[in-house]
Amino acid sequence: MKKYLSIGKFSKLSGISVRSLRYYEELGIFKPMYVDAETGYRYYQIEQMDVLYVIMVCLETGIPLKEIKGMQIGKNSDASKIFLEKGRELTRLKIEKCKSIIRRLDSIIGRLDTDMAYVNQQGKYDQYFGEIEVVAVSCSNVIDVEDEEQYKKVSELFINASASGAEPSYCTGGYGVCGEDGIDWYVFVETLGEEKSEMSMVIPSGMYECINLSEDDVREHIRKRSERGEFGLGTIIVLYGMLDEFANDSIVRVQVLRK
Repeated sequence: MKKYLSIGKFSKLSGISVRSLRYYEELGIFKPMYVDAETGYRYYQIEQMDVLYVIMVCLETGIPLKEIKGMQIGKNSDASKIFLEKGRELTRLKIEKCKSIIRRLDSIIGRLDTDMAYVNQQGKYDQYFGEIEVVAVSCSNVIDVEDEEQYKKVSELFINASASGAEPSYCTGGYGVCGEDGIDWYVFVETLGEEKSEMSMVIPSGMYECINLSEDDVREHIRKRSERGEFGLGTIIVLYGMLDEFANDSIVRVQVLRK
């Protein structure tokens, strides 16, 4: 009996609870080396630690128990290798997903920092913005944030960016380019991934003239400036809803790229 370990001792050595060891036995994925016919006591050998370790790694990576049950892990080195390689790929995908979440969080935190610093700014002010990559689609009524068309198009952009691997963030806005016949408006969703979509475009970096306005005042502000000829051919206008939970009204930052 010296070469055997009781289920209690094996549990302490392996770090796996007795309850789990019994459960794995019931499923048929990890059985004791010897069961006393009279007492029903279960005994394991130290060599089984390697097999148990492979099983635990597979479980930790997200491989379902029912898949592990069908393979003779420990008895078949090829089966063990297959599961370990699958576990490695699942882990890699989880890491990539976590990286994506971190990028999105960083993007939102950065936007919050900017908005909190300028949300109470009165009148016009200058602010530098770095280049941002977005997916965008033409939208005739981008200034009206309650417009149903805009909501539908933002939803389409999220789907498109996700499908193409462009990795959409939660930052959306409006983008306008002044042409000979007026302003061509787009609604956009910022992207953080390296992949590109057929809807991908870049909002250029530079010093922007900014002003914070209520949603109701944005359209009139742009109309008056257009009539005064303040927007030359090719002028870029960016509209961003500011994230301020303390504001009574929704605030839009109107950004005009200085040339």
